[in-house]
Amino acid sequence: ISYQRRSNWKKWSHFASNNGLNPIYLNVHPESCPWAMPVYAKNLDERNKWLKWGSKKGINIFPWPTLSKESINETRLALERWNRLLCFPLDIEPK
Repeated sequence: ISYQRRSNWKKWSHFASNNGLNPIYLNVHPESCPWAMPVYAKNLDERNKWLKWGSKKGINIFPWPTLSKESINETRLALERWNRLLCFPLDIEPK
């Protein structure tokens, strides 16, 4: 399972880069078993476009979990980053 997920990481990373998304991490640790690959979209609208695209394709693309109130209140930067972040699941390959 971990080998397949690392392989899918590379495929999703290539897919994301080719579609104007910015992977947060360029590589995955060779001994890891990641469950998702996070990327940044240009803005909230683009992130939402990708969420809708995934839904139509049956791919469970998801935003990062909700931020705490403290994180939102402490810095606007945290909210701005959260608004651009989405994750590709690694249990499947890009379609």
